Amino acid sequence: MKSKLYIFGLLLFLSAYSWSQAPNWNVAESNFEHSMSLVSFLNVNGKTLGNPNDMIAAFVNGECRGVSKLTYVSAQGAYYAYLSIFSNSNGETLNFKIYDSEADTVTDLTQTMVFKINQHTGDLFQPYSFAQPALNKNAAITDLNLMGIEKKDLIIGENTVVLKVASSTDLSAQNVVFQLSTNADAFVGTTPVISGSNSMNLTNDVTLSVRSEDRSVVKDWKVSVQKVSDIQIYKKDAVCYAPGAIKVTSSGTNESFNLSLAGNVIQTKTSNGESIIFENLATGTYTISTSGFSKSVTIIQKQ
Repeated sequence: MKSKLYIFGLLLFLSAYSWSQAPNWNVAESNFEHSMSLVSFLNVNGKTLGNPNDMIAAFVNGECRGVSKLTYVSAQGAYYAYLSIFSNSNGETLNFKIYDSEADTVTDLTQTMVFKINQHTGDLFQPYSFAQPALNKNAAITDLNLMGIEKKDLIIGENTVVLKVASSTDLSAQNVVFQLSTNADAFVGTTPVISGSNSMNLTNDVTLSVRSEDRSVVKDWKVSVQKVSDIQIYKKDAVCYAPGAIKVTSSGTNESFNLSLAGNVIQTKTSNGESIIFENLATGTYTISTSGFSKSVTIIQKQ
């Protein structure tokens, strides 16, 4: 008997779920003089909705003032809600509900909006976000490198990224790997750029536009890739029968290295990828320097 009751209850539940109705949200547009409009997208619990039966509705004190289903825009490959909201005066507080047709659930949003006559908000690139919970507003680059290339240094500023790589790196067609703020996306112009799946010419500075998860913020970042030499310094201390020496290795081309002692340049040599040696050095502290590089080396007298 219990088994039959359980099966009957289960069938009743499934029947109710299968035949459940979408909300009957309607607006008496003729009752209102003014309107405002939004191009928007819908997100519930981190999932962006993408079903033409999904809906967003606006309310004032429980009265429906606007409703829209989702429309697919093939040029963007995404669904948008074109929501018109109606009122007779400025300043009314709007509340919102989202209907997720696949989950068959209605979600009350905590976000509100103030009605403004003839205001339009959002476009296809930066649609307004109706989301519960609210989405991230940050649009930062937090890390960047080139696929398969050793990173020598990375400096991230307020809206700049400077990446330093070996001087032998070909920058004409590089696959850029980057990390952004949570669920943000990147663009060159309005063309999406996917981390680790792109080909970019970085011989000159590139502007990456980062769009926040809620799409309300688009921030331009200037990305510069600078070549630095793989400079290594070796020394041979002086001994009783021979003076000291300093050897410099570098993969750079046409790099001039200065050898200074007490602030005075005493020798200059040029490297084209081969080692150079400063010889016949007495004891003392020397400085090896080239563009963007300087290092002190002390030659001592060994017994």
